[in-house]
Amino acid sequence: PEVVPSSGHFPGPPAVTATPGTPSGPPGQSLPTVTLRYTTDGSEPTPGSPAFTGTWNPGETIALSVRAFAEGWVPSATVDRTFFVAEPPSPLERISILTHPDHLWDWETGIYVMGPNAGTDYPFPGANFWQPWSKESRLEWFQKVNEGGASITSARFDLEIHGGWSRAEPQRSFRLDFKPK
Repeated sequence: PEVVPSSGHFPGPPAVTATPGTPSGPPGQSLPTVTLRYTTDGSEPTPGSPAFTGTWNPGETIALSVRAFAEGWVPSATVDRTFFVAEPPSPLERISILTHPDHLWDWETGIYVMGPNAGTDYPFPGANFWQPWSKESRLEWFQKVNEGGASITSARFDLEIHGGWSRAEPQRSFRLDFKPK
């Protein structure tokens, strides 16, 4: 899909549109009806996600993921956009990390929670955050706002909990594990 505008910083709600783009297939093959599906929770769209139609005006900072679906065709790649809406200026670069909420918060499989096997005493042996699990995620990196605030790069990576004893603390560190293509 093609999602306009690109990710970035906006003083007010941007007018966001999405089109299917150009489907590819063998010459002479009739092109199917394409439905664009979206999410705003970090997960990748599925055939059951809401349909994207018309123009959308996010009133707050949000990440949008759009994917094209057609009967009998392989779904498109996911297109992610992060819209920083009316955010105060920052001297720092910003990143947007997108992952399915269950990757972090699901009681059975989330990497940020205690989980069903956690011990009762610190440092909570058996807790989910002690497991050697990684969760596929997506990232977008942005310039400093005073340098334009544009998206610099995007990538897929494995998100993991990092650290030794600090894993048992309420605030945990992430490790971003980038794999070669």
